[in-house]
Amino acid sequence: MWYALLGIALSIHLLTLPVTIMGPDGARYASIAKTMVENGNYFELYLNGEEWLDKPHFQFWVTALSYELFGINTFAYKFPAILFIFLGAFYTYRLAERLYNQEVARWSALIFLTAEHLIISNVDVRAESYLTGLIIAAVYHFYRSHQGEGNWGGKHLLVGALFSAMAVMTKGVYVLVPIGFSVIGQIVMQRQWRQLFQPKWFLAILLTAIFLTPELYALYYQFDAHPEKVVFGQTGVSGIRFFLWDSQWGRFSNTGPIKGRGDFFLFFHTVLWAFLPWGILLYAAVIRKFRRNIPKVKNGEEFYTLSAALVTFLLFSLSGFQLPYYLNILFPFFAILTSAYIYRLTAKGGVRFYTVVQYITIGLLFLAGVSLHFFFRPEPSPVWLWIGLSVLGGLFFLVRAKDQGLKPVVFWRSCIAAFMVNLYLMLAFYPKLLSYQAGSEAAWYINEHFPEEEEVTIFGWTNSAFTFYLDQPLHWYDLETIRRKAKAEDLLVLATPEGYEELMEAGMETEVIRTFDYWRLTLLTGPFLHYKTRDEVLEKRFLLRVGQGDKETGG
Repeated sequence: MWYALLGIALSIHLLTLPVTIMGPDGARYASIAKTMVENGNYFELYLNGEEWLDKPHFQFWVTALSYELFGINTFAYKFPAILFIFLGAFYTYRLAERLYNQEVARWSALIFLTAEHLIISNVDVRAESYLTGLIIAAVYHFYRSHQGEGNWGGKHLLVGALFSAMAVMTKGVYVLVPIGFSVIGQIVMQRQWRQLFQPKWFLAILLTAIFLTPELYALYYQFDAHPEKVVFGQTGVSGIRFFLWDSQWGRFSNTGPIKGRGDFFLFFHTVLWAFLPWGILLYAAVIRKFRRNIPKVKNGEEFYTLSAALVTFLLFSLSGFQLPYYLNILFPFFAILTSAYIYRLTAKGGVRFYTVVQYITIGLLFLAGVSLHFFFRPEPSPVWLWIGLSVLGGLFFLVRAKDQGLKPVVFWRSCIAAFMVNLYLMLAFYPKLLSYQAGSEAAWYINEHFPEEEEVTIFGWTNSAFTFYLDQPLHWYDLETIRRKAKAEDLLVLATPEGYEELMEAGMETEVIRTFDYWRLTLLTGPFLHYKTRDEVLEKRFLLRVGQGDKETGG
């Protein structure tokens, strides 16, 4: 059964490959890598024609390589990210097998791959998809080094440092928190104080720093060597300082150029839906872990997973800048903790709690899916979606307690319920939802009907999905430039209603070629999701032919 469910889990992730990249973040990162390839410049990052300093380079380097191999398209953007998620599943399995046994390892891999937010994050793909695989890989190799590679760490220390550096080059130095505290927590809880000061840990820091040199050089090349560049509205910005300090401490303290609103309890309730269908069991696992080791730590107890997850979770909760997908990097540790908890359930009361919680969760998942379909009405749904749901539904009822035992059956059914919900999301819900992403829809329309157009611009807003999916070069013109250009040649302009009105007030001739429905897809409200009220709240985006009467002629 495990092999069958593993195959289905991997297939569900692969089903996200053709789904349109959702903005703003996913399409933004896809556009940055696209510009990198088109310019042949792999050291500098640009977004919408401007210098971009927010994330490090590793994700963009990997994406650019994928573009070189497969072309600039949705598949090429998502494929390497999903490979890193699969890498995360592999190392989740390997670490759990080392810490516990094969059964815990198998269940850990499935829990990880069925975690709800991990799957839906494949729709846009952010840095966390890469980090999830890189961080657990680094932890595994440092664990192996800690367990048996002497004072200097051996090959596992080298590989762990390499994965750590790649993780830092993906999101910044904060990723060293889960990596470092996985080992530190184990050493402290087991009171093995001397091991904290073994030479191999200092060597690991040195090797990680050495492996970071490509990122440091790229930042120096683009920013530190050019203090005259204007970044975040000021000159003299150091890319290296931002990478090593400002982007991390600035977000944590909410004093940097990119700000948010911190809520200490945000992730406490976010994990309940983000880690579906395992969220409640995760909390039970953590509580059980504490109870097992209070007041005295048990011999042989592992704290690698709890230390990495808990310290990072608290760091995120205390941060002034928070987003739900930050939790994804902790899913491997969550999965191992949850799997070990289920495996250790022996008392009748514990199994009953596990069974009741999971069947309630399964029921709520099915109810949410049916309700979403009823209110959203993503018609027409492909026939093979219903075939797939029927097959999975049959499998759900085929696994029986008298054949497998109660714990495994409840586990298998939880996985199958997650498969069914996400099969529906990827084949019905998201394709319909993304039809309201006006940027990608407009880009495809221009690609089909105006393939030779040279003057395409966007006015009144910026949209990375339009930038990424548009085959033609995109220009970012202000009103005066549009006015000047339109005197010589008509332009294709994608505009907001306000931008459309501004062009008309400026006296330019505007012809509406097509209107596109638009909604900010990261904000799913009730009126938008309900098919009866959706048209009342949708915004519009206009594809315009803009000119200015008689054209100037040369001569």
